[in-house]
Amino acid sequence: MNKLENLEFAKDFKDEMFNKTMYYQKIYGFKTNKENKTHATWNNEADAFKHAFMQAIGTLRYSKPAAQFMAWRHEQNGNKDYKQPKGEENMDTWNNKVGREIADEVKKIKGNFGGKLTEKQIEDIVAAKIMERMKRGDLITHPSDKRNHKDYDKYMKKDKSIGYAVNIADNKAAEEKAYYALEDVGKMSTEEFSNVEDVINRQMEEGTMRNKEYFEDQVQSGNLIWVDEYMRDDGTKVKGHYRAKAS
Repeated sequence: MNKLENLEFAKDFKDEMFNKTMYYQKIYGFKTNKENKTHATWNNEADAFKHAFMQAIGTLRYSKPAAQFMAWRHEQNGNKDYKQPKGEENMDTWNNKVGREIADEVKKIKGNFGGKLTEKQIEDIVAAKIMERMKRGDLITHPSDKRNHKDYDKYMKKDKSIGYAVNIADNKAAEEKAYYALEDVGKMSTEEFSNVEDVINRQMEEGTMRNKEYFEDQVQSGNLIWVDEYMRDDGTKVKGHYRAKAS
């Protein structure tokens, strides 16, 4: 089991995030399921807060790839073990993205303070930013929300030209899609991850996020090829990756 998998299944981290959600609920008063203590943070404002908070803290404490991997495994387990409706998965995925965005904002704040902020101060800042977003309506607080996480950037009016690679492959033919193994994602820096985040998201949605052994077997079988790291004309470094053969 690799580091990211160990992190994903670390029950103490999940319990910590739940407990801190309930701590901030007492401060901000966002809605919980008071009548159902075992589902206090389910399909409500507390659920939205927990997912955003978990992803923000996971990104700040570990890395963005680690946080996103945790989120992906959480949704996979929900789909497999609880047959969760698509609306719930969409809600979680949307709020996870809000959390990672907030982490990027807080990183800049940390830099301004020269690393002198305590963990508690950082968490307070994250919580405050989540509540700002919730009041603006940026979070999805119920699965019935019609906004689709795939259209997140459109709703948030983000400039996609910043920090995102247009296409990982030189040849943009649909059959030549890029793939990254779990181990490779775990070794990426935050900048490297941002450059291929669209590819990682696609793999997670497709269910093609697999370990290196799987992809090496696909290469041996002739289904995939390995592409060495290279530099684009615009100076963007493209990490080595697997790619489907052109038909």
